[in-house]
Amino acid sequence: MVRIVRFCFWGVLVALVSACSPSVGSEGWCEDMTEKAQSEWTPQDSMTFMESCDTKMLMESAGEVDSDWCEDMTEKPQSQWSPKDSATFMDNCDPMMLMKSSTKKVDEAWCKKMANTPGGDWSPKDSATFMENCDAQTLMNP
Repeated sequence: MVRIVRFCFWGVLVALVSACSPSVGSEGWCEDMTEKAQSEWTPQDSMTFMESCDTKMLMESAGEVDSDWCEDMTEKPQSQWSPKDSATFMDNCDPMMLMKSSTKKVDEAWCKKMANTPGGDWSPKDSATFMENCDAQTLMNP
């Protein structure tokens, strides 16, 4: 009897949770994926998106943004950008911002720390600051 109650409980719980989220490959799911950071996509998510969704959704901008938003994005690792973030940045921000570093000078400890940080966790500003301030050998011998 207890087994039946547990089974029913879990069955109802799964039904409720799945009813709240759009089914994989649906228009709602596709829209949700354009808001989600690409680093959070699984390989299966990527394949399903390419098979099921209008790829134009990836290039749709969220609209006008201000320069503060653009500056904030240069400090956020690109692996955390959603497809919509990328499209919005390209539509509204100076792409050269991605190549500009901060005006701060960094020390050797910062360079070594960054050399040990996976590249996907670097922001565009981190990359530019590293290129301007750190010896390339630091990447080879962190």
